[in-house]
Amino acid sequence: MKYTLKFMLILIIIISCTKKSIDDNYIFLEDKLELENLNLQEFDIWHPSHSDKNKAKLMIDKSITAYKINPDVPTQHKMKSNYYYQLVPYVLANGDKVFYVNALCESFVKNPVPNFEDPQPKQVSLRNGILKVNDGGICFWNITINIDEMSYSNFKSNAF
Repeated sequence: MKYTLKFMLILIIIISCTKKSIDDNYIFLEDKLELENLNLQEFDIWHPSHSDKNKAKLMIDKSITAYKINPDVPTQHKMKSNYYYQLVPYVLANGDKVFYVNALCESFVKNPVPNFEDPQPKQVSLRNGILKVNDGGICFWNITINIDEMSYSNFKSNAF
């Protein structure tokens, strides 16, 4: 009995460590260069705590739930589960801490479109910087999340 419990515990630990975590979908880019790439040169970067990161995830879910979806775009459930998020933290002039959130659908990240620079791309790297995409529909959207006010604004989708 004692060995069975130990075996079960070890098995649970191994399975939980190998299973993809929801946190794998959130990439925090804490680099001043990202602010410049977003044309936010006048703002400064900040380094969010674990709690701040959790608040950002909560606000992303809240914004998706509040988003009024038209019949031609995926369901809210798909928007929550099948996306990768790049988050850039920065401080507003008034001192509020915010995140710029760039959302990219899983199908694009795992199966990128061939192009002249890379005719056989394997997977998009989200850790190398913000990916700016023109067009692409609801597969790409972004939002600004204010952690201090627990609010969001500027929800923009490439769908319209």
